[in-house]
Amino acid sequence: MNSFSDNLDSIKRHAVEIGMSVVFLLILINFAISSYSKTELNNRNEFVANRLEVNSRLSELDRSVNLMDLGFRGYYMINKDGFKDPYMTALDIYGANLDTLKQVLGKLNYHPLDSIDYIKSKVGDYAALVGQGMEFIESGQPEKAVELFVNDPGYDLWRNYSPVQANIRNFVSDQEILNKERYQSIGRNSFYIQLLSVLLGLPTLIFVFIRLRRNDTKLSSLFEDLDKSNQELIYNEGHSEATALDGQQVISKIIQNLKNTSTFIKDITKGNLNVAWNGMDEKTDNLNKDTLVGELISMRDQMKAVKADEEIRYWVAEGISKFSEIVRDDQSGLKGLGEKIVSEVVTYTNSLQGALFLLNEDNADDRFLELVSAYAYDRKKFLERRVDIGVGMVGQVYLEGLTTRLSDVPQHYLSITSGLGHALPENLLLVPIKVNDNIQGILELASFNDYEDHVIEFLEKVCEIVASAVINTKTAMQTKQLLEQSQENTEEMRSQEEEMRQNMEELQATQEEQERLRTELEEKIDLLESELAKKNYEYSAK
Repeated sequence: MNSFSDNLDSIKRHAVEIGMSVVFLLILINFAISSYSKTELNNRNEFVANRLEVNSRLSELDRSVNLMDLGFRGYYMINKDGFKDPYMTALDIYGANLDTLKQVLGKLNYHPLDSIDYIKSKVGDYAALVGQGMEFIESGQPEKAVELFVNDPGYDLWRNYSPVQANIRNFVSDQEILNKERYQSIGRNSFYIQLLSVLLGLPTLIFVFIRLRRNDTKLSSLFEDLDKSNQELIYNEGHSEATALDGQQVISKIIQNLKNTSTFIKDITKGNLNVAWNGMDEKTDNLNKDTLVGELISMRDQMKAVKADEEIRYWVAEGISKFSEIVRDDQSGLKGLGEKIVSEVVTYTNSLQGALFLLNEDNADDRFLELVSAYAYDRKKFLERRVDIGVGMVGQVYLEGLTTRLSDVPQHYLSITSGLGHALPENLLLVPIKVNDNIQGILELASFNDYEDHVIEFLEKVCEIVASAVINTKTAMQTKQLLEQSQENTEEMRSQEEEMRQNMEELQATQEEQERLRTELEEKIDLLESELAKKNYEYSAK
């Protein structure tokens, strides 16, 4: 009992499907019958066409033989070439006519097709005989032509192909009867089957219609739930249908939203982070905070922010590497380094103008900022410019040691304070060139666009690198100067030592000469004393 009840419930649940299956089956049966009937109708029409073609070709055979006879008789009576035309026409058509007859009979499954070849050969022989008679007539021997036809070869020809014609006509007639009966039988069967389909299909359609009407309310409720879910979970376009919901419309909206979602995700996957959701405005944006579309847009914005941060980090890292390489490889001194730095900074930051001021400490009592290099509109400007510390914007920034950004620059500012020419940029940026609070100068940039925070941070790092390079360069220059001074002092000392050595040698020579003179003098004195003593002794002796 329970099994029967379960089966009955299953039938009720699937009543519409069963009814539609029955209707579909009846439609298939009718379609099959219609197709079969159409095929048989085509076969019938093809058979009729072939039957007519056979009759036409058989009649054409008689006509070809008659044309041969007519041509011969006409030419025999009036010896002019124009009377050969019927014969010539028969020669052109009888072969093709019999070949076509053979093909059509082959389609009708007529088996003794070799009889057609037999007739073709007999007609060919008769045509050759008629042609020979015409040649006798043309050569002026009509009596020989008459002799050829004394035994009436045309009658013999007719006796050869007439039975074949009769067999073919009988075969075609029998086939006509069979084909017509088959076609009529199929037509009657088709009518009965279609009548049965109507008797079964109409009640089934009525039953299905009633069940569909009962399900209409449930479907309407379901479509309302689907539309509500679509609005709450996928995308809320900000308005709902005022009239009864159309199921197809609801499904189309869901499918379209899912397609748009898929396209949106694919664009993001391909790296297109500027993709926008069509129809999204401030109102719908607020309505879709918690929907799938809202989450996707939030994800896109986060990815865009991450990508922007990555691009900024890459831009900064690449720039730092680039300027570090410039500083590391430069051997041209402060002025050459300054020219490269200003040119590259202006280009890399898309600035309009740039200038580099370095601290000049050649005179400890007169320290000032010196314009080392300037760059404007992709052209170098070699200017001599002195900025006293604390004077103007550049001098003030040097004292404060803080990066200064000035927007809405007055038209007269640059020509008075900046020294960058007569262009009218809207934004001015001054960055101290310092490392560990040791300020070595000021980098001044001007642009039509505002300088973003990451650009300023980048420039501050670049200025640290430049400051280190400037300090190292100055230290190297001072070391070089000290080394040169030391070398000069060493050379001077060497010169003084050489002079002292020469003086010592001269002094030693003088001393030796004095010693020699003293010795000679002492010897002279001794000699004089000896001579004086000798003279005194002689004098005393006297």
